[in-house]
Amino acid sequence: MIESIVVGMEPGSLLDDVTEIALQLAILHDTPLRAVYVEDTDLLRASYAAPFPALPPEGPIPMDPNASRDLEAKFHDEERELGRRFLKLISDFRIRGSFRVERGSVTDVLVEESRAHDLIVLGKSGASDGGPDSPLGDHVESVTRQAYCPVLVVPPDGQIGNRILVAYDGSVVSHRALTTAARLAKVHDAVVRVIVVAEEEEGYDLLGKANSYLESHELTAELERRMGSPAEIILEEATRWDARILAMGAFGHGRISQLFGRAATHRILESVDRVALLCGPQVAA
Repeated sequence: MIESIVVGMEPGSLLDDVTEIALQLAILHDTPLRAVYVEDTDLLRASYAAPFPALPPEGPIPMDPNASRDLEAKFHDEERELGRRFLKLISDFRIRGSFRVERGSVTDVLVEESRAHDLIVLGKSGASDGGPDSPLGDHVESVTRQAYCPVLVVPPDGQIGNRILVAYDGSVVSHRALTTAARLAKVHDAVVRVIVVAEEEEGYDLLGKANSYLESHELTAELERRMGSPAEIILEEATRWDARILAMGAFGHGRISQLFGRAATHRILESVDRVALLCGPQVAA
């Protein structure tokens, strides 16, 4: 059972997708839904040093004193509108919840929020910490790396449902993803499919370990062993099986770096077009 959910609120095309999924989860799990909007101090610092739009042909570059005021006004407009919409939504569905505004580093605020919750919900779009052309979302990687609870990443038009695909390699991060997926499956009455990308003997051993855990929680899973590029196979299986949620460890290191290291995690998340449940190193710890 998920007992507390926090959703990172930001304006944009993904707002409705993110809030709808967070609301569905809150209803299914009969749990409070907390929302947080962050006045990003990194943007504020950048605005303090913003030059005038028209630069002089020579001499020092003058700073624009209005830039930070404009950003402050933008923050206030956004938080009023987002707060109004969110509070109306939870009132309409009679969900317990709250909307808060914090100021600081977005990653730091969300990571601190993760200490007190079982799940954090974020949207996947825009630039990322991994590079300007990546669609992961501004803070998805850094939050996932440091969060103390699993992170649910919502793509455009993402939907949750009763088909959960778990990518498993026996590591601590992937086992935490398996345990979280099992909690969701119980409430959602979901079908669970476990995929292992490994050589034959190791692969069947890992599938047996995952299956034993699920059976101990009275869950039956479909099991699949494949060989090849982990990222490509996981993406292919998510599409072929029409998974509604892809659960996996994220940003691992050491022995598991091939499957759940930074490069493989980015490859999967940049391409996957469905909701992803990520358990990073801090969650595993």
